[in-house]
Formats: sequence, C-alpha cells, structure tokens
Amino acid sequence: MAEVPNLIGKGKYKISNGYTKSKAAASDLKEKQRTPSIGFRTDMPFEERHGMRFEATYTIPTTNVTA
Repeated sequence: MAEVPNLIGKGKYKISNGYTKSKAAASDLKEKQRTPSIGFRTDMPFEERHGMRFEATYTIPTTNVTA
C-alpha cells in the first residue's frame, strides 16, 4: 500500500482498476457480468468513532445488441 498523503490523514485508501461484477438488468437468469471500471476509495477518520468514506467510480457503459 502506498503512503497516505497528509491531506487525507491517517486513513487508508485504495485505487482499483479492472472489472467489477454487476447484475444484468435485462436478463431473465440475472447473470453476473464483469463490467470494466476504474475507481478510488478512501476512509478518512477524524475522531475515534467518526470518519468519512469517499468513493468515486467510473464504469464504462455497455450497450445491448440484439440480433
């Protein structure tokens, strides 16, 4: 894990790129598909019991092609 910058504090952060599992909305079998995505997530504690999670994800949209 990389060193956390001072502006985030002593929290941990994760950068993800690759594929995430998502359910196909139009499928009768509710198949799980792997969707290309990239994202960033960090936990920023500011007190013993309080904190904040910031998460940003971009998923490449897929198009439905019917023959």
